[in-house]
Amino acid sequence: MNIVEIKQELDSLYSRVNPPYGVVPEWHEPAVTDEEIAAVEERLGVSLPAEVKEVCKVFSGITDYTPYFMGEQFRAFQDKAAQIIGQEEADMLEDDVEIGTIYPLTEWGVYDEDSWNPKEESYFEIIDEYEQARAEGEAGEYDNVVAHIDCEEGIISDNLFVHIGDYNYGSVFICLNPASKNFGAIYNVFDCKSHVYLMVYKIADNYLDLIERLKKSLEIQLQSDNK
Repeated sequence: MNIVEIKQELDSLYSRVNPPYGVVPEWHEPAVTDEEIAAVEERLGVSLPAEVKEVCKVFSGITDYTPYFMGEQFRAFQDKAAQIIGQEEADMLEDDVEIGTIYPLTEWGVYDEDSWNPKEESYFEIIDEYEQARAEGEAGEYDNVVAHIDCEEGIISDNLFVHIGDYNYGSVFICLNPASKNFGAIYNVFDCKSHVYLMVYKIADNYLDLIERLKKSLEIQLQSDNK
């Protein structure tokens, strides 16, 4: 699909969703160059998926709050979550993610002081404590410490599980491990209230899929607003 056309469609959608209406807001960051892409790959130590480079050569990063509806994929995720955290907890989950920021490609994997970072050492210490307590039969209500859905166990500790954005319940990551069957997939990571300490679940198969789903979600919002 033509990324320039997708950007033009997104321009139109954003101009109709948020005021001032009728103009294109500064919702995205400038495109990156081949040299900047090469520098990111060198810093991360990995070759980026082709669709990431394709999109980011047209625009890089999203800075305007955007609804993100998973639709049928959310229902499949909810069914899988029920097997891990129980049906009652899974029923409390809603298809209501609102992505606040997708960072420019040059800032992927770089945290600022305001970012929620589940890869911090303190999180691993807490997870280790709960794992030990569970092994000793003293974990209480915590049946699981991390719920992994559509990803490998322990993915958070993988250096190639890279932070790329934030949203209203946590952080957005991309799997850049070329050995993973989910190479290029996009994930949400967030605190879950009861049975798990963190939940990690896939929201898009790849970066282009993420952008296309954002476009679809804006279309759904506009349809809802116009009813």
